[in-house]
This record gives sequence, C-alpha cells and structure tokens, in this order.
Amino acid sequence: MAETAGTLRAAVQRRVRDINATYHANAFVLDMLSRVQRLINVGSQTILASSTLTTAANQLIYTINSDVNAAAIDVMRVTSNNEDLAKLTLSELNQIDRQWFRKVGTRFEAWVQLGRTLLVLYPSMSVADSVSVTYSKLTTDLGADGTALEFSEEANLMVMNLTEAILLLRQRDMSRAITPINQFVEQFKLDSKGTDLRHVEIEND
Repeated sequence: MAETAGTLRAAVQRRVRDINATYHANAFVLDMLSRVQRLINVGSQTILASSTLTTAANQLIYTINSDVNAAAIDVMRVTSNNEDLAKLTLSELNQIDRQWFRKVGTRFEAWVQLGRTLLVLYPSMSVADSVSVTYSKLTTDLGADGTALEFSEEANLMVMNLTEAILLLRQRDMSRAITPINQFVEQFKLDSKGTDLRHVEIEND
C-alpha cells in the first residue's frame, strides 16, 4: 500500500518508463498527482470533513469557503441539534415557499447548495445559532514526496492510472495511454455510486 506522495510519484514514473525524471520532472509529476487526486475527490466525494457553521440572526445565505471551511467543495449533510436537515434543490425550495428568502422561523428545516459557492439554510432564525456541516474536502496538496496520502489504496490506484495516462499523452504515446484511461474509467464507475455517510470516517476540524 502506498503511504506517501513520493511512493505514488515513483510508481507512476516507473509505469511511463521515466524513472530518472528525464521527461517528466519530479515536481511536475507531484503536481499532476495532486490535481488528479482533487479532481477524483470532486467526483467521488470520498474524503469528507465536518465543520461547525455559526449562523447569524436573520441570515439565510452563507459563503461555503469562508463561512464553512476554505477546503469545502460540496456539502453532503447539515445537522442542527443532532438532526439532519432536508437537502433540497432551489427549485424544490421555491415550490415549498415562494418567499423563502424572507422566511424567519424557530428552527432550521432544510438546506440548499448553490453552485460551489453558497449554502442556503432555510428558514433563517431570529437569533444566532450553529449547525454542523459535512462536506467533501479539497484534498491535501501533494507538494513534496513526504506528504501523507488521504485516499485508500484502491483510490490511489485511480490517481496513478489517470496520472499515468496524462503523462503518456504528454509523451505522445497515445497507444499506451488507452489502457490506464480504460482502467481509470472502470474504477471510477465503481467508486462514484454515492457515499453512504453512515459508514464513512469524517474528519472534524
């Protein structure tokens, strides 16, 4: 099992027959691994974390990367007083309450994510409170060989396969790139069927 970014880097360089980093510099390979890892986590929502969002009186809309956490990408769950709030789309919220943006209540009932920027908590409350927000996170930048990995061994194989394909394409070795691309596609299909939060270890800030 790979334990550090350097382990993945060396493995990918062996795959593309560039163990001496003649064609792909070590720093470039690490950067590609880091970018690919983050891309995969956006799609698979594998690495999760949780933060407390302090809410303000009469406020419904919050900026995710500043009010929740700078590493937050997609909100997965919002709980208030240990109870899950309903996840809605903006269209569903409009159907429930055409004046939702003015609604003030005594407890939070639902949440909506708008793009990757805003989080709506419905209704607003007349007093300050807090909720717990679980989200898929921006994975650690693999900027050095010694950087610890967050993904499982299976997910790291996806990272290596896609990075290998990118490096082979960079080498203009199109025929050899087909195999790792196909392997990545099959692995990603299996890994992105939805996350059951009941069985996921969540990092707390």
